[in-house]
Amino acid sequence: MKKTFSLSASRIWWVLMALGVLIYSNTFTSSFVFDDHEMIERNSTIRHLADLPTLWHAFNTRFVVGISLAFNYALGKEDVLGYHLFNTLIHILNAFL
Repeated sequence: MKKTFSLSASRIWWVLMALGVLIYSNTFTSSFVFDDHEMIERNSTIRHLADLPTLWHAFNTRFVVGISLAFNYALGKEDVLGYHLFNTLIHILNAFL
């Protein structure tokens, strides 16, 4: 009798999670690059998560980006690791869409 290889939904989930972490793990020790300096380090708007109207005005076409940057800043200020971990999580979650 031939054995067939089958992946359950939970195994696929864990495989995608592991691949996502593996692929993006080299960013965990990286510094800010390119537009990160302007969007994070020099952007006073993201320092006030509760001020949604100002965030909306500053990021009106990319509001989810503005909220995520403000949320990251509220949790870890300018700690690069937090931004990279959050970005990795977003990429992994998108693998399931």
